[in-house]
Amino acid sequence: MSPLRIAVLNAATGPLLKVAGTLDYITAPQVHDLLSTLTLRPGGRLVIDLEHMDFC
Repeated sequence: MSPLRIAVLNAATGPLLKVAGTLDYITAPQVHDLLSTLTLRPGGRLVIDLEHMDFC
């Protein structure tokens, strides 16, 4: 299992969240806390890229 890594990029349509590593009940609060800080513009989209996750 690899450590959780989260990157937030600003895409034209809204935030792009790239999640890599291990996501489980211990690391899930990190993602939750980050998601609660994001804001979307009207018509914006949140994209979450899970391509590089090891475990969910």
